Amino acid sequence: MAEPPSSPPSENTSVEDALAWYKAQYEQLESELSEFQASSKELEAELEKDLDAADKRERSLQQKAEALNYEVEEWKVRLSCRRSLSPTARTTD
Repeated sequence: MAEPPSSPPSENTSVEDALAWYKAQYEQLESELSEFQASSKELEAELEKDLDAADKRERSLQQKAEALNYEVEEWKVRLSCRRSLSPTARTTD
């Protein structure tokens, strides 16, 4: 059987040639779909990995921020205690 034509079948095209053209188009689209699905799965896995890393970093930074806020509050309490114990302490604004 001959190679399927590269252009769509016309009214003058034989049934066998038209069928061969549609079959070739179908096989090409099926191949492209498989490639697309494979690359989509790879991209999805990559994005999931990036998202997990970003979530981990966010949690780490959130913990650091909470620890620093706690430390700030401790320093505020210490400063307040020192001011209350030392009546001659100056306050600057």
